[in-house]
Amino acid sequence: MRVVSPVVIAFFVSVLSPLACSSASSGGSAADTGVVADASADTKGDAAKPDAAKSDAAKSDAAGDSSTAGVKCGDTVCSVGQVCCASGDADAGFTTTCAATCPSGSVTLACDGPEDCKTDAPICCAEVDTEGTSPACTFSKGISECRTACAGSIPEGGCPGRATVRPCHKPADCTDPKYPYCCEFSRGGTSATFCANDLMKFVADGCF
Repeated sequence: MRVVSPVVIAFFVSVLSPLACSSASSGGSAADTGVVADASADTKGDAAKPDAAKSDAAKSDAAGDSSTAGVKCGDTVCSVGQVCCASGDADAGFTTTCAATCPSGSVTLACDGPEDCKTDAPICCAEVDTEGTSPACTFSKGISECRTACAGSIPEGGCPGRATVRPCHKPADCTDPKYPYCCEFSRGGTSATFCANDLMKFVADGCF
């Protein structure tokens, strides 16, 4: 039986937490609030059976939604053209700053969804590399950037290995049929949203 590595999920939340955002709002548009409010078991259950009307409405939104343009970076949003630089440790936490480029050794977060990408590289793709032997995995490096392709992958063993996901704001951002759900995951008071498959959504706080 395939399982989802909670260690890798935890590392992703730690690395991508500067990009955490909410796509849940009464009007159905993305709201860049930093966390998703009131995620519940009912939300999880509803995510397992997506509402057709909700899905159609989400897919009608433009991928480059101007309301979420700019990379979220901690408590601020970087200007268009800047990236979010995160330095620190996945366990102790990261400090973040906006810059044109990031110094060597820091995590470069160039996108938090497809709205930050251009047509020649339309997919926001995030990677986390882990080292060590499970369950004592350690964070090696991470990045999010715009690419032409992004094949999702979560190593079952946790480490060593490379995990790849697509950061998202809404279901329409998750165009890979193997990872069709935009879900929120949390760890230690921080959260991040990225595209999930059928197994991952069952360990998510909620899916949109």
